Amino acid sequence: MRQWYEITMKGEVAEISVFDQIGAGFFSDGVTAESFKKELDGVKGASSIRLLINSPGGSVFDGMAIRNMLLEHREKLDVEVFGLAASAASLIALTGRSLTMHDGTFLMVHNPMGMTMGNQHDHQKTAESLETMATEVARIYEKHSDLDIHEAQEAMDDETWYTAEQAVEAGFATAVSEEKVAAMINGPGLAILDMSLEAAQEAWRSWTSTGFGRADAVVTPPTQGVEHDQSASAGPAHGDGVTPE
Repeated sequence: MRQWYEITMKGEVAEISVFDQIGAGFFSDGVTAESFKKELDGVKGASSIRLLINSPGGSVFDGMAIRNMLLEHREKLDVEVFGLAASAASLIALTGRSLTMHDGTFLMVHNPMGMTMGNQHDHQKTAESLETMATEVARIYEKHSDLDIHEAQEAMDDETWYTAEQAVEAGFATAVSEEKVAAMINGPGLAILDMSLEAAQEAWRSWTSTGFGRADAVVTPPTQGVEHDQSASAGPAHGDGVTPE
């Protein structure tokens, strides 16, 4: 299966391209924490790192793991959004010393979402897990923006799509590039290429609802003696895993 991310060396600069969902899905290997670490370990000696993002998001667990790996290199990491940094990808986008949004790009934040199969206790447990996860994600947004915790939570509740300029105004991004990038999300079933906000939103929602992607989800253990599958995610959930935004 084709891999839509790569880490390469260009002189003393490591360039990381993430143009896929975060975590594995039904029809894509995605960018998993395990595979990302193996390649990142190979470029730790780089003098600087350039991270390019165009991703609809995905597994919150993979996203958090990748985020924490990159934070270890924050002082030499510069991030650029080339199309969309949504959900879990937005958390990864906030790991650098700078975040540049190219013209016409978006950064989207929302609450974790998911599905649960089981009895009433299982549903309640999943809801509680989602609430805990949403609070932790909101704290990250608060830390990396000019929003307070309540404003971050409101933005997540509203599924907020920030344009490049709005991302800078909110304190998420440091600059808007004047360069017009004809970028697209190269994952199966989703392409965002110079779209309007409404078209980009519709494409993302269609992608998360058709089974092509795996939404950010929280997985809670089943109640003892009950056979079922539980997953929670930050977007419609498909398969195992947790997906925040």
